[in-house]
Amino acid sequence: MIVAIILAAGKGTRINRAGKPKQYLDIGDKPMLCHTVEKFLACRQINHIVVVVHKDWIQYTIALLAGYEKTRISVCEGAENRQESLYRALVFCQVQLNVPDETVILSHDAARPFVTQEIILANIQAMQDAEAVTTVIPAVDTIIQSEDGLTMASTTDRKQMYQVQTPQAFYLKQYQDIYAKLDRIEKMQLTDAFSLFCAKGLKVRLVRGHQRNFKITTDYDMQLAGML
Repeated sequence: MIVAIILAAGKGTRINRAGKPKQYLDIGDKPMLCHTVEKFLACRQINHIVVVVHKDWIQYTIALLAGYEKTRISVCEGAENRQESLYRALVFCQVQLNVPDETVILSHDAARPFVTQEIILANIQAMQDAEAVTTVIPAVDTIIQSEDGLTMASTTDRKQMYQVQTPQAFYLKQYQDIYAKLDRIEKMQLTDAFSLFCAKGLKVRLVRGHQRNFKITTDYDMQLAGML
């Protein structure tokens, strides 16, 4: 079984127009969240989609998605941070959807509405012989380190640098087993599934993403999304 979890519980403090978090703002003719959900609905290998939202936006989201396949979409309450929201979604999958422990989970940012079918399918295929998967693109700029934000401490080999995107794929039970052993500090520091698995020594397979699969974070990103 394959379940996609769309993380949309953020308050969108950097982009918040008319009292709406960014995931509910229109890109073209529909809200960003709808664009993202549609990409995963189009993949028939995905059995179910769970949209994780802030508690204040649950009913709004249910109404927003009412026109889609109700049997394939659920909405659940998120938390104050990404990792806890993801964990709550997995519990929802077990309790409300009764999915098996070996279910493959695809975790994706609602703010990446330009994800392609090729990227989604690459994650699913890679999970056939991997413990976990994350989407990446090669870094095109040179990355430097600085301790004070004013002077350069060191530089890195750009050929070895990659920028992390989503989806990220993993097995439900494996994630829960690791998460249960995290302390409070680790839960705050390990912000996504990719970092959690790396920190615990699991081999994470890389699949190639695309520059269009960028995360909408700023007003400039919204303008670019509108043009695309």
